Order: sequence, then structure tokens, then C-alpha cells
Amino acid sequence: MTHDASRARLARFRAAMLRRGVVQAVLLHPATITYLTGFTALLYSRAIILMITQERTTLIVPGLEEEHARQKAAVDEMLVYYEHPERGTRGENAYDMLLTALDGGVVGLEYSTAPLALAERLRAQGIQIADIGGEILRMRLVKDPDEIERIRVAGQIAQVGVDVTLRESRPGVSQLAAETRGTQAMLERAAEIVPSATLVLLTFTTSGPETSLPHLITTPRRFTAPDLVIHSRQVSVDGYRAELERTYFIGEPTAEQRRLFAVMQAAQWAAIEACRPGTPMSAVDAAARRIIQEAGFGERAIHRTGHGLGIEAHEPPYLRWDVDDPLEPGMVVSIEPGFYLEGLAGYRHSDTVLVTEDGYELLTDYPRDLEAMILPAG
Repeated sequence: MTHDASRARLARFRAAMLRRGVVQAVLLHPATITYLTGFTALLYSRAIILMITQERTTLIVPGLEEEHARQKAAVDEMLVYYEHPERGTRGENAYDMLLTALDGGVVGLEYSTAPLALAERLRAQGIQIADIGGEILRMRLVKDPDEIERIRVAGQIAQVGVDVTLRESRPGVSQLAAETRGTQAMLERAAEIVPSATLVLLTFTTSGPETSLPHLITTPRRFTAPDLVIHSRQVSVDGYRAELERTYFIGEPTAEQRRLFAVMQAAQWAAIEACRPGTPMSAVDAAARRIIQEAGFGERAIHRTGHGLGIEAHEPPYLRWDVDDPLEPGMVVSIEPGFYLEGLAGYRHSDTVLVTEDGYELLTDYPRDLEAMILPAG
């Protein structure tokens, strides 16, 4: 995150604090800390707390994260609690350090993620608390140019992984083996274009009857011929994610499989085409769902058409039938309508889409038509 981006986000958040009458914000959600400081820890088994006032930003971290945080976190001050006797004191912990550092006044928490133990300790001290979480989520809905560029690069890397995985998908090859070769190709590509970036990868491959389960950890099952496969890649580059999924066949699909694929493909493209500023999110879902319903599979389209992509794997906005908020330029969403025939098969493509001032841009644009998704059986 650039210093300009950090300053702009803090200015907007501080304005929101003033509107809510919040004197100090106390933030623990990892995604929020990443968004406002640029710092991401590997694990959050120990409390990491960001404090924001109108004058200062303070990060409370455990000693084992001190060096990393000093390198990455865009904050004014850092308070460190230690676990070794050479530096620490008996019983030293993040919450005590926080209570000592608070100046009084209303404290803002993210109610959806703040630990209940923290809220109770603040109340026990006579400190008034208020929910500031909604303000942060609203800020994160629309991505700035720095965020969009990271997502764009993540999409390019994801396409490499999907392409190689598909080319490695042959009868007798295990799902894990094909997936691993795709991952290796992604890592090689990342080393060429973003050699200093932090990458996080989320991948799964399902085939045969298992495709009726929308989310499944990859097993060592070997591909057969014929076979139906759903392969999913989500790639994070320096904290920002893109997603790409494809449904494909090893060997010739049956006439019924072709029909079902065509329904899925038409539903996805209708939703992509609906991604324009001002369009209600429910209308994007409806564009895909209408096609699936007309084909007779409405009850098997069991999830929303898409979700926001950014710091988290799934984040607002949510493209659901009951969310009528309008799309705005700068929002980045997955478009992934799917339907699942229990115990038989599932069909789902997913792409990452940026809402622009006058329409949309595909940040993943790997082939999606049927002929491109039929792989040789031998």
C-alpha cells in the first residue's frame, strides 16, 4: 500500500469516526488492519490491535511480530508486548497495554468481529463503546487504483494456474498432481512479474459426482475418461484476491452434459453483462438465476451469484436475490452462478469482474466456451 493510499483511507475513516462521535477506534480484525496499515501477520494466535485517534495511529503487537510490523505497518507508533523474560514483564498482554493507552471518550469497535472479552473489559472500566465496523466495510466496497492493480495481477497469475492444470488433466492423473503442476507454474510466473510480493493461494479441484458439492478439499482421486471437473483458483497478491474457476470435460460430454453446460455458461455471461454501475445487486443475481430457473434447476442454484473480492476470500458486496444496493464503479466481484444435481454433477464458472464508470472489465478472461472446455481423453 502506498503512503498516499494509507493517508487517504485514514482521512476517510477519521471523518467517519467524527460522524459517529467516536474518539478512539480499537480494531482487531486482520482484514481491517491490513486495509488501514498494510500489515498482515501470518497467524493471529496473539492479539494484534490497531488504535486510531484523530491525531495518531498506534499498533499493539506481540514481540515475535515486532520486526515484521516495523517493516510493513504504516503507523505512527508501535507498542510491543513480549513473551520472553529478557524484555517482558510477568503477565504482560495486549489488553492491559490497550487499557493503559486509552485516553477516554467513546471507543469504536467492529461489533461483528471484536472479541466479547474485550467489550466486557472496556465496559468494566466504564468506557462507552460504539460500533464502527459498518463504516470500514463501506470504505472497502469500492477499491482504489492500488487495490485494483493488485487484483489485476492476481487474476493474471490465476489464469496461468488454471491453464496448466487443465492441460495436465488426463485420465490416470490425480486431481492433486494436476493442481500441483498448475500451482508450480503460477509460482514461476509470480517470480517473474512480482518477485517481492506476498502470495496466498486457495485452490480446489473436484471431479465426477463430487462436483455436486460446491466446496470440497481436493482429494487424490484420479481423473477418468469421460469425466466432469470443476477447478478453482483464488490468488492473493500483497493481500488482494482474484478468483477464476472453470467447469470442463475430459473426453466428449454427453448431449445432456452439453445442455447443462450451456445453461451454466449462459447464466454466467448474463450476470457478467449485468455488471454495470447503478444496477441493483439483486438484478445481477436475477439475470443468472432466471436462465437457470427456466432450465428447471432453480432449486439447485443454491448460492448467490457472486461476492466481493479484495482482502478477504469472500467480502461485501454480495450479489444476492435480496440485496438491492446498486453496483458502483470500483467494486470488484466474482460472478459464479452455479447449480448442483445432488450426487451427480455440478456446473460453475467463476470470473473476477471490475465495475467501471461505463460498464465492466474482466480481470480474469480465460476461455469459457464449451469447445475450449473439452479436453482429450487420451
